Parts: sequence; structure tokens; C-alpha cells
Amino acid sequence: MWIYLLYPEFTPVLFDMKVDPSYYLLLPLNIVLQLINFYLFYFFVIPALFKIRFKFFSVIIGLFLVGLIVGFKLIVYYYYNKWILQVREEDLLFTTRIVFQEIRVSLVMSLYALFIRFTIDWFQSQKQKAELINQN
Repeated sequence: MWIYLLYPEFTPVLFDMKVDPSYYLLLPLNIVLQLINFYLFYFFVIPALFKIRFKFFSVIIGLFLVGLIVGFKLIVYYYYNKWILQVREEDLLFTTRIVFQEIRVSLVMSLYALFIRFTIDWFQSQKQKAELINQN
């Protein structure tokens, strides 16, 4: 699963494409932030959202949390570029393309977490039902 999800991050590395040297410095940070995004949703957000009775509110809260994650990631990228990569202040502006790309990546990671969590929980509930039927 992680090979599939992180493939876009490694595409320039795998195909020996010309990229800015800062790409290789940002790669570990991108991977760590995507892992945090996925596992935050998988272990904490999705189980909490399943407990909410009104599913419409669950969707709204989930989208709000994706927005918070995107904001956090943009702040981390800003300070990482400023302090670690020593990027000039005028080059630290985020374009709408970058913001929408981060929204897309965070939303995809969150949806994969939802899909995987839902699938695993469904298989476990089917197994429990089969065991109860066998016991009866």
C-alpha cells in the first residue's frame, strides 16, 4: 500500500529526472507528513467519526480536519524551507497550485485511511458474525 501511495513522491528519484536539489531534502519531510496524515485519520479521526450519529456532520468534521492538516503541513513546509533550506523570504510564498496540491494529497491520504479502516472493520465484523452463527 505504501509503495502505491508514495509512488508520486519517488517518481523523480526512480526515473532519474532533473529536480531541484532541495527536492531530496524535502522528500523525507513529505513522507513523514503523509504518514502522520494517514495514521492520524486511521487511528483517531475515523473511529471518532464513526461514533457520531449524523453522518453529514462526520463528513463536515472530516473535511475540517483535512483543512487543519493542510494548514499544519503548509506551516511546517514554510519553516522547513526558511530555517533548514535557507530559502529567501520572497521565495517562500505559497501559490494556489501548491495549496490545492496539498489539499488533494491530504484528502487522498484521508480517504485511503477511511477505505482501509472500513474494510478491515467490515472483515472483522463478518468474522465475528460467522463465529456467532457457528456457536448458535
